[in-house]
Amino acid sequence: MGGKEYAIQYLLNSYGQSWDSVACIGDDYNDINMLSKAKYTYTHSGAISEVKNLVKSKNGYVSPYHGHNGTVDLLKKLLDELN
Repeated sequence: MGGKEYAIQYLLNSYGQSWDSVACIGDDYNDINMLSKAKYTYTHSGAISEVKNLVKSKNGYVSPYHGHNGTVDLLKKLLDELN
């Protein structure tokens, strides 16, 4: 078993946590399962439409930027929400 979803599940099991405590940033097909389970979801404007729609449906954040600017914006948003 491989992939981001399984790696996160392993860590959650190891620390006795659930997907309700997970924040994920993703932008492509390989991120969909992970984003589907995470409570907090983030993506950027350059993500595939399926990811953007998923993030929006979960009331997540879609950055208006892409590339490096999108990454910086997503990390700022995530850190702001932690405070």
